[in-house]
Amino acid sequence: MEDLSAADRLRVLYEENGRVAAAFWEWRHKLLTSYFAAVGGIFVLSGWLYGQHFGEITALPLFVGPLISGVAALLDVRNASILKHCYSVGQQIRPGLNYFDFERRN
Repeated sequence: MEDLSAADRLRVLYEENGRVAAAFWEWRHKLLTSYFAAVGGIFVLSGWLYGQHFGEITALPLFVGPLISGVAALLDVRNASILKHCYSVGQQIRPGLNYFDFERRN
């Protein structure tokens, strides 16, 4: 591997941090899409069971819904924590990039 200058190392680190943040944004989008699909499916299933007069089993999907919501909330909180950390790292790297850009222009 070739030797990189300090500015190039910071630039690579900043870009990699951006790719990590983008990956977690994509994962968050998929999580929320799956969550809304699951909740919609639960409501449809519950309505169908109610229409077919299945009795007590009609309430079963309505107990599964909060479980799915709880798991999705925990995953989203963790995802938000990781994104916050990525932004914090990017915020720490950015002044170094500005310094090297200033040095290069002068």
